[in-house]
Amino acid sequence: MVIHCKMFNNQRKTLAKEYHELYMNNNTETRKNKHLNERERYAIELYLKEKYTVTEIAKRLGRHRRTIEREITRGTIYLQNSDLTYRKEYCADVAQRRYVENGKNKGPRLKIGNDHELVRYIESKIINEKYSPDAVIGQIKAKGLKFKTSICTKTLYNYIDRGDVFLRLTNKYLPVKKDGKKRIYQRVKKIALKNLKGSSIEERPKEVNDRKEYGHWGELSRILCLIKVT
Repeated sequence: MVIHCKMFNNQRKTLAKEYHELYMNNNTETRKNKHLNERERYAIELYLKEKYTVTEIAKRLGRHRRTIEREITRGTIYLQNSDLTYRKEYCADVAQRRYVENGKNKGPRLKIGNDHELVRYIESKIINEKYSPDAVIGQIKAKGLKFKTSICTKTLYNYIDRGDVFLRLTNKYLPVKKDGKKRIYQRVKKIALKNLKGSSIEERPKEVNDRKEYGHWGELSRILCLIKVT
């Protein structure tokens, strides 16, 4: 497979020389237990183009010879010549990209690991029986089912979101939350418990709503009438 690399331009050459001037001329100690940085990779590319040996590059960068060899192997690609032949060449851009990608893959392994039985059980419950992730975990605990791995609801949701843990299970099989609209209830008119023998105020004549006479103003008009009488 051929990987296309950026042309070795003056800017990258300048970065390599800056690193050499700032670091190498003032420090001859070996940098142990530290990863190569991007500037060092540009320097390696420059030195290789200038026909420096691996030992000379390691000495200039203050690195172990084996570190430089592994780095060259990581960043070596095939480039096509004008006569359609191919040549091997170290590319700092490719090496840096591979370094970043490998760094993303580091970290603790998935708890679910190689527990294929648990994976099949979860997929069957959610896909075939329309269970929610929380219901699946709840059923496992309620029935006391034993698997190699024990996970919580939050972890299960994270595995589904990753998209690379289950073979068939994805977010499309999860229950969709409803729109949250409130249900419309019909109001039921009830008679007050203290007025079971009387009539409701809602049964009053329609002309009362015009409030043209005393007494049509509800409790307030009755209070005013009582005040005037007294």
